[in-house]
Amino acid sequence: APLEWQARVIREGVLIFSRDEPTRVEIERGILVRWFDEQQRLDRFHKMRLDAFAAAGLRKAAAS
Repeated sequence: APLEWQARVIREGVLIFSRDEPTRVEIERGILVRWFDEQQRLDRFHKMRLDAFAAAGLRKAAAS
């Protein structure tokens, strides 16, 4: 799953079962460390995509 989804599940999800708590914590820690490292880049990427969609929509509306 994409890193953003993994981080969101960890932050917002509900743990149902954990057979190996130390391993679960280590995996979650690794995901969240990567997420915090990548968060600004991903936010910029999403903003660029939204801006491009908005600009394309405005050009399409102006052409009509």
